[in-house]
Amino acid sequence: MRKYITLLVTLLLLLTTACGNKSKGKSDADIVAKDKAALTIPGDLNNVTSNLILPTSGSNGSTITWSSSNPDVISNDGRVKPSSLGDATVILTATIKYGKASDTKEFTVIVKRIVGNQNEIINPGFETGDLTGWTATGEAFKDSHITNNDEFWGGLYGMEGSYMFSSVSSEGATGTLSSSTFVLGGSGWITFKIGAAKHTDKLYISIMKTNNTPSTNDDEEVVRFGNTMFDDDQYKGNMVQYKADLREFLNQELYIKIVDNATSDWAWISMDSFFVYYEKVDDLPANAVLATDVRPKEIVCDVTPPSKYEIANGGFDTGNLCGWETTGEAFTHDEISDKPVNWFGTNHYPEDGYLYSSWKTDNEGKTGTMTSTVFELGGIGYITFRVGGARPKSDLSKAMYISVYKEDGTEIARFMNYKFNNSPELFTYKADLSSFLGEKLYIKVVDNATSDWGVFFLDSFITYYTDENDLPEEAFEAINLIAPDTTAPVISGTKNFNLKVGQTKPNWLEGVTAIDEVDGEVTVTVDDSAVDLTKVGEYDLVYTATDNSGNTATITVKVYVSTEDTVKPVINGVQEEIFIVVNSTAPNWLEGITASDNVDGNLTNIIVLDISELDLTALGDYEITFTVTDSSGNTTTEVTLVHVVEVLPIIENGGFETGDLTGWRASGDAFKDEYVTDQDEFWGGLYGKVGNFLFTSEGKEGFTGTLTSTVFRLSGSGWITFKLGAAKNSSKIYVSIYDTKGTASTEDDVEIARFGSAFDDNIYKGNMALFKADLSAYLGKDLYIVIVDEATSDWAWISMDAFITYYKTVDALPSEALDAIDVMPTDIICDVTAPSQYEIVNGGFDTGNICGWTTEGTAFTHSDITNQAIDWSGSTYSPEGGYMYSSWKNSNESLTGTLTSSVFELGGIGYITFRLGGAKPKDNISEANYIAIYTEDGTEIGRYMNSQFNDSPALYTYKVDLSDYLGQRLYIKIVKNATSDWGVFFLDSFNTYYTDENDLPENAYEAINLLG
Repeated sequence: MRKYITLLVTLLLLLTTACGNKSKGKSDADIVAKDKAALTIPGDLNNVTSNLILPTSGSNGSTITWSSSNPDVISNDGRVKPSSLGDATVILTATIKYGKASDTKEFTVIVKRIVGNQNEIINPGFETGDLTGWTATGEAFKDSHITNNDEFWGGLYGMEGSYMFSSVSSEGATGTLSSSTFVLGGSGWITFKIGAAKHTDKLYISIMKTNNTPSTNDDEEVVRFGNTMFDDDQYKGNMVQYKADLREFLNQELYIKIVDNATSDWAWISMDSFFVYYEKVDDLPANAVLATDVRPKEIVCDVTPPSKYEIANGGFDTGNLCGWETTGEAFTHDEISDKPVNWFGTNHYPEDGYLYSSWKTDNEGKTGTMTSTVFELGGIGYITFRVGGARPKSDLSKAMYISVYKEDGTEIARFMNYKFNNSPELFTYKADLSSFLGEKLYIKVVDNATSDWGVFFLDSFITYYTDENDLPEEAFEAINLIAPDTTAPVISGTKNFNLKVGQTKPNWLEGVTAIDEVDGEVTVTVDDSAVDLTKVGEYDLVYTATDNSGNTATITVKVYVSTEDTVKPVINGVQEEIFIVVNSTAPNWLEGITASDNVDGNLTNIIVLDISELDLTALGDYEITFTVTDSSGNTTTEVTLVHVVEVLPIIENGGFETGDLTGWRASGDAFKDEYVTDQDEFWGGLYGKVGNFLFTSEGKEGFTGTLTSTVFRLSGSGWITFKLGAAKNSSKIYVSIYDTKGTASTEDDVEIARFGSAFDDNIYKGNMALFKADLSAYLGKDLYIVIVDEATSDWAWISMDAFITYYKTVDALPSEALDAIDVMPTDIICDVTAPSQYEIVNGGFDTGNICGWTTEGTAFTHSDITNQAIDWSGSTYSPEGGYMYSSWKNSNESLTGTLTSSVFELGGIGYITFRLGGAKPKDNISEANYIAIYTEDGTEIGRYMNSQFNDSPALYTYKVDLSDYLGQRLYIKIVKNATSDWGVFFLDSFNTYYTDENDLPENAYEAINLLG
């Protein structure tokens, strides 16, 4: 009974509650309406800079969901991401639901643009590991482009801190990246680091002024910077430190905007360290390059021809196309360049300062014309011009050419670059237009090509010469493609025929061709109507070729028909001599030998081999013969001299033609089968392989090891040849020749010669040079070859091929072979003294070594002294008196040590001088390179670093005032503690005695004594 009472009471309570709600009159719609009216978003919605709190339920029990009109700025759950591109207005819509009723309510929210810390931007060096503080549009700038890896395929970027930006993996994507705003303060200078970004008209850094308004519509670009230091030698993807003078915008609100509209040809950017506040100019990085404004400048053309016989601006030396009229898109002011065109290490320079280059704006896909001013043809009637690229094409609608017109529009000449050689090399052409002397003409350059070397390189259109001797000596005669063609084709491949009565008529045209200088290959016909193969006699056979202009060439040959065949057959493939090891199995002597006859055809299967005199079990020289006789009894015999020897005079697989290292013995990791390749091309051009294969360790730099050939007995002339490339440091990577001393053991083997490559920065890099080496002093000796690779950097790889160890005579050597130079170290006997008591021994290293100096450690050796200039980005730094010390000669940056001079008495005026390059100054002495001066008792009185260092090997002359120590005995100590980051030395000209201040070098800098 109690159960029923409890249940009844519960039901009554529920009924009462329900009736009570209804009695209050709150329907679902009423509840939604009340919660809508009460709904607010906390905070000032006109000035939002942080996340919003969006209610998810009403006070009367409704549920609330949100949607944003711009989720990139405010997400549906209220997270706020401000933009640096200006204030953003976002509509937030709330949907309120209860039961079956629902309604919406909108809120207008203004998100304020990102503002930096007054004088600085947010995240200037990307040290958050993402693009926090920056606003991106498009696809070119993403969080994933932030990296902590300073290394890329081209070297080191030059990152500062732990992170930087690089879009190397996303070349071709476009977009913008904008910083937070800042108020320019301090000195008014800013700095940044950028790399790659070759085309400054498409990929650049803009400085934008906000004009202190929330909208970006009136933002103004006040300056634009690009990577103007980009070049193919020094600055590629690695970053350049720039500084920019923005003082005229002090106290104005600015922001940085990186724009990427480039799609090819280094169309990516590396960047870091956008610092926009420096209190003083002195605080700027010392090595920073001044950034220049690359905004397009309005060009006002005011040029006239030098005379009536010349065109205006024929060499583009105004730096633009003023004086020329253009159509289409191919020719603009932006293509005029004062930079050389670089192609695989070769620079093709403008003649007088500027040239036209399609590559400057990467415009191969564009077409158009460029027309000169009118000129009167005078003087001797010649014009000249320089043209590169522009592969000739027969279809004019896809071709590039230079035309000359009369003033009335009649085309009188058309020229193409017939010297084109698959490169941008500019060739000088001369055109004889003397038949139009006194007439008014103009030049029209036409670009119809969009691919396949559809690029122009143009310079020096000169239209007036008064003397033929003034014409450029190197000029080629330009071929006028529309001039009357009066030259007949040239027929080649014809011959006389010796035939027998009744013989079947041969194919008279086999191997016969005709080439015309205008039409190319033309058809050859033959007239054999006078030939009768049924009768003995001598007959004329006539060949004729006619070009499209009606010029005809004729050649008549003889056909001799006889009853007797007197022409001997021919045997091919017979070698003059063959070497074979005693007691070897006989080879197939007929392999590769063929025979043919002018009448009987192929006679290979009736060659008779005579080896009756040959004995492979006994040392000696034997003749074997190959004989063939045709059906008319004409006999031919060829002889091969077979040398039966103990040891072959040739090594096994000297040209790697097995496709691997068969016959060679490798140790270490520098030489592997997979380094043998059939590819002759590499990033620097062609290796120059012989046959089907060569060896190259390109891309495997840094591995060490040796590669040893089979033994050969030096015979014949005693000369050998080989091809070698890369291998810059011949003290660490070289080809050795060893003498076995006639024993099987290698313990008494002796190195008799050592050869290095011909590496230089202009001709021989990875491509191979052919060398010849005279080993005739070792004729009859059993030798072998060892290639040694102990190099770990700076072209520490090798390309090689064609090790040929036998030439019968010296005359058989290739005429183009270079003499191999023996680079084996030689014992150096030091016998040098100081010129006087006031001078040190060998202060300029002009003995070619470091005699007179004492060393500790491994950084300073005789082999580091060089008489070669140092080339760096087009600048050359030469020894002063013939020699200098160079860390680069043996790539010894990682080595440490000291070099100490002889003692000298300080005399004269008390000054010393020296030349110093490299050796980047460092605060930590244990990691620094410096020059110290000591008194004879070991007291250090001076310490000097390269205060003028500028990230290059440039040698600076320093002068040191030591007059306080006049009459004392001193010595110089050069200390190398650095192993990286320009931890290299370039040293020369330590002069310790001057009697007159006027004798001190004018260009000398005062050396700063770090000891005070």
